[in-house]
Amino acid sequence: MARHGHDRAAILKRGRPWRNIPRLVLDASRLDGCGFFRQWWHVAVPTARPGLAFLAIYTFVASWNDLLGVIASKGSSLARAS
Repeated sequence: MARHGHDRAAILKRGRPWRNIPRLVLDASRLDGCGFFRQWWHVAVPTARPGLAFLAIYTFVASWNDLLGVIASKGSSLARAS
């Protein structure tokens, strides 16, 4: 049975990219006339993109490792089925 420890880690890491956005950058964009959605799309998302990419890769690798663990534990019975 696969353990899902990566899910707990992902929950903790999910908010981290958004917390790293400097408040001054958001305030400056608001002073330049950005509304909430434009500020989010043009300032927050590009700033958080590296952290979100890391989270996507981390989640994929952890899920892939869980799948490989199941395949390895089933052994030849799973290989014969396909």
